[in-house]
This record gives sequence, structure tokens and C-alpha cells, in this order.
Amino acid sequence: MENYKKNFEILKKNHVYSEDMEHDACGVGLIASTEGKKSRKVVEYGIEALKAVWHRGAVDADGKQEMAQVYT
Repeated sequence: MENYKKNFEILKKNHVYSEDMEHDACGVGLIASTEGKKSRKVVEYGIEALKAVWHRGAVDADGKQEMAQVYT
């Protein structure tokens, strides 16, 4: 959670995130290696990111199908 808060502040400071743009819609997450190398760790980080957004795991109150994908 500490990393989240630190990164959140960096995003706000650099105008990548704005609370004014918040709304009830899903988006896209991206986990990538900046080294250009294949790594199992990148996939593991992606799975952890999906776990953090529980509603993308097909838990939907209105009965609609949900979907999450991991591309390698």
C-alpha cells in the first residue's frame, strides 16, 4: 500500500492522474518490463494487479459477464 500511495502522488504531480476524471467505468492496466526482457515476474505482477481489482474476476452484482485478460 505504501508503494501505491507513493506512485499515486507521482502520477498526480506529473498530471497523469486527475481526480476530476474519476467515474464509474473500468479501464486498462498495463504491467510491462522496461528492459525488453521476458520475465515471469512481469506476469506475476499482472496477476497481482488483477487480484487488486476484484470486480474484474467475474464478480458482478448486475449479472453481466466480466472479463480480464493477460497478454504475453
